[in-house]
Amino acid sequence: MDTRGLAFHALPLDLHHGEHRNHRYVHANEPNAHATLNGVFSVVRSSQTPDKPWLKKKRPGERWLTIIPVTGIIIAFAVGGVICYLGIATTPKKKYCLVLDDDFSTMNTSIWSHEIQLGGFGNGEFEWTTASSNNSYVSNGVLHIVPTLTEDVIGVGNLLNGYSLNLTGCTGTMWSDCMRTSNSTNGTIINPVQSARLTTRNSVSINRGKVEIVAKFPKGTLHWGPSSDLDRWYMTTNTYSNQHNDYTQGYHTFSLEWTDTYTMTWVDSPLRQNLYVDLTKEFWNRGYFPLSYQNGSAIVNPWSSTGSPSFDQEFYLILDVAVGGTNGWFPDSLNKPWVDNSPIAQLEFTITKTNGFQPGEPAKIEDFLFNPLRCGSCVID
Repeated sequence: MDTRGLAFHALPLDLHHGEHRNHRYVHANEPNAHATLNGVFSVVRSSQTPDKPWLKKKRPGERWLTIIPVTGIIIAFAVGGVICYLGIATTPKKKYCLVLDDDFSTMNTSIWSHEIQLGGFGNGEFEWTTASSNNSYVSNGVLHIVPTLTEDVIGVGNLLNGYSLNLTGCTGTMWSDCMRTSNSTNGTIINPVQSARLTTRNSVSINRGKVEIVAKFPKGTLHWGPSSDLDRWYMTTNTYSNQHNDYTQGYHTFSLEWTDTYTMTWVDSPLRQNLYVDLTKEFWNRGYFPLSYQNGSAIVNPWSSTGSPSFDQEFYLILDVAVGGTNGWFPDSLNKPWVDNSPIAQLEFTITKTNGFQPGEPAKIEDFLFNPLRCGSCVID
């Protein structure tokens, strides 16, 4: 045997004990290498490095195992960089004349006016909008809009029966916007929730431009919120999902941009666009309107003879927290405490109001927080 290698010798089994006896290692070409007692031989590792021929010649394709993945990673980063650049480069960057900038250091009544009425604003909403500081106020540079329960003001008995309400300073245009009498016989009640609705109707409006506001949404399930995918009357809107939390966890920036050719909305950054509407395309088909109203009368395209509407009128701003509604915003379900086509929907809501604002918990109403709001018009090229 080549003495450079390892010398291996059998280890006889001790039949008396059923195990190998202890042994030691001695280099094979040393003079002292010899058989030990009882026939146990030495196994000794050579001090010279053994031959490893497989290290002398590498396989031809082995280098590609590194080249291909590294190249793929480099290409992926390059493509990602190009996509980000194009996204930023193609984002509209228009400049606007500033027409409104409110930091809510105070309630500026020259800008904001309260709508006071009971009519539901065409959506069958359940709130009674007030000018009370219980429902809207400014504190530490933040505008708060707070829904409250009407029964806390007039009592449960008056809410349900025998109470006549005639609003002072009502801003509605119909008698039903300003007057109501509770009647337990027919199920008519006073609006079960009080809230606030602020508007710039009499002060500021824009015809194309940009609106940007920083806001924190209230918690709850039956106030109007960013869930327009469930609303068949407003299918021209869209939603954006916050992947890490919801919009009640902190402040977010919400923006609308309106030009001659498109309307765009985004959250926190123009790169997080959640709605883009091409104003040059047909609008009626985009709305997916039903064939008829709930009373069975047909819904007719109001632009069938004039073509698509042109958004060229002045629009003003509204800030509010609406509660409930019977126009389809909240689809009927087992978790919904009223039915849209019920004549006593507000009473059904009131009976189950314990679960109305936060299912499974007592009625809990949080405020809507705004800070700040900016509005611009007259595009500067």
